[in-house]
Amino acid sequence: MAETRDEELEQDTWQELETRRWGRLRYREQDLVFFPRGLLGFENYRQWAVFYSEEHEPLRWLISMEDPDIAFVIVDPLLVVPDYRPALCQRDLEDLQAESVEDLRVFSIVTLGKSIETTTINLSGPVFINIRKRLGKQVVLLSNKYSTKHPLISRST
Repeated sequence: MAETRDEELEQDTWQELETRRWGRLRYREQDLVFFPRGLLGFENYRQWAVFYSEEHEPLRWLISMEDPDIAFVIVDPLLVVPDYRPALCQRDLEDLQAESVEDLRVFSIVTLGKSIETTTINLSGPVFINIRKRLGKQVVLLSNKYSTKHPLISRST
């Protein structure tokens, strides 16, 4: 009997999003992220969800809940550039309601190329998510240290 109730509770926590590209996607409340200012070029879209599957790890999808046809592939940039350290100002931390950088996860938007060798990530416009508050913000870094078109994989491998 307890197993049945647990299954019911688990099913209650899942919701579905209908998309043209992927069909029906299941998500939970904890997958939702609110971007008060939207993303660059998509300022009117504020409610997003992070989707992932083991099949596509380490890549994830950031999909607009207001228009599921708007989606970005994202990746943890530290997997590509281990010494990546984007600087946040105090205002960014306040916008994200972060008490410290430990509250944050950083992602880079992936630009898909014709092949994996031509696929790039945007290191100069990282997406930060406060994992506790489910708040997000895309930040434009002022430093020339990082590129908008950093190769996803090293060309030497």
